[in-house]
Amino acid sequence: MAVGVAGAVLLSTLSPSYAMIWMASCWLFAGLGLAPLGPAMLSAGSMIPGISTTHAVGVMSFVMQTTTIIAKVLMGAIAGGFTVSYAFIVPVVFVTIGAIIAHHASERTRVQDFERAHPITGPLPIIDTQSRD
Repeated sequence: MAVGVAGAVLLSTLSPSYAMIWMASCWLFAGLGLAPLGPAMLSAGSMIPGISTTHAVGVMSFVMQTTTIIAKVLMGAIAGGFTVSYAFIVPVVFVTIGAIIAHHASERTRVQDFERAHPITGPLPIIDTQSRD
């Protein structure tokens, strides 16, 4: 996303059309990369111990909507006060913050996810001598 904004600023001196195509292409690829994040976070919300799935999904939806509203207001204020190019820094910052939060959350649950995963070859009989929690 940041490369798209920076490249568009540089290309805008040559041709506004090239700048728009460049930025649209970069943001398209960023969107395709971020597309699986929503369903993955919603499914991870169903595995939070002590919290029901509906409560976790409700809180995530509330945070997402609140963040979107704040981002839109910030982008409008920055575009009005400075330039539109600076306004596109807001989504880049918000995605970076989200990635940091997702990384910290995944560090705690990564081992549990691997224990729950079934092998690719299908169900295999496993005899486990350790007690389960």
